[in-house]
Amino acid sequence: GQRLVPRRPPPDLAPIELADLTSSVGAFEQVAGHMRLALDMEAVDSRHNALGGDVPGIYTKEYEIRVKIVNVSNICVFRDSAERNDLYVKGTFKYRDLFGAQMVRGKRTDTHAFATDCASFKELWTFRVKAPAHYCCLEFVLMDQDNLSENDRVYNAKEVALEDVLHLAYHAELENRGPLGPLRKTVVFNKWKGMPERMPVGDKLKKCFPCLFAKPLAPWEMSARMTVEIDVLPRDTADEHPVLEGVYAPPEGRLDTRNMVLEPGRTLRVLIGQKQYARIRFAASCFLPSVCCIAFVLMLVLLIYYVAHIAA
Repeated sequence: GQRLVPRRPPPDLAPIELADLTSSVGAFEQVAGHMRLALDMEAVDSRHNALGGDVPGIYTKEYEIRVKIVNVSNICVFRDSAERNDLYVKGTFKYRDLFGAQMVRGKRTDTHAFATDCASFKELWTFRVKAPAHYCCLEFVLMDQDNLSENDRVYNAKEVALEDVLHLAYHAELENRGPLGPLRKTVVFNKWKGMPERMPVGDKLKKCFPCLFAKPLAPWEMSARMTVEIDVLPRDTADEHPVLEGVYAPPEGRLDTRNMVLEPGRTLRVLIGQKQYARIRFAASCFLPSVCCIAFVLMLVLLIYYVAHIAA
């Protein structure tokens, strides 16, 4: 018969992977070491409920995200012919944990009526989540409220990622470093419906006559800026220092009866629009000095005539 050569049995399969560690030196890469890693892949639903439970080896913690909408400045896009917006901020909070459970919540601020170049809100939103998270963000949209038709978007939506801040707070608690404190951030809205790719030729010509026309803005100069404050607190700390959602301080710059009396120039600018107000100011700056000069000359002529008549 045939002779069989003795051999060792095949080893058990082990999830060990080998990978090279490289380092870049200028335009070249060289091997700096080797890495051995173990992979273990398993369906979450096989052992854990998708709506709860912990992944083995991962410590999860519940947090409260507090977002303060402070104000919006440099508003240069308007959906009303009078060049003003009844502005409010619409927010959509999107979250997905490590088990695949998702949460979507909508929020909105109150309305800053007759907003021209800036709007103030001073409003607080809160969200309860678990860390670490697979995905966490907050989408902001600046809206113009219209009582007769549908509300219009002033600028396109802007997403602010929150998973990095959430993970920083998570690791800070694991290392006993305490809360991170509030993070102040500026959200820039630089896209809107009907946005030109470059400055129109007519606006370029207006720049040559600054005494006749208001200074036109390039598209990149018309971006609105919203100031927000983000604070991530552990649930225990948030329960010890509870807050109420809504307006946390009186908004600034709102147009009311008192401001109409004390600031008539601003009231006129809001009611007739910025362009019409600029034209009136230009006409006043050009014609009032001319009228004063003519009146002075007439008075001088009358005075000379009167003196000559008395001398005669």
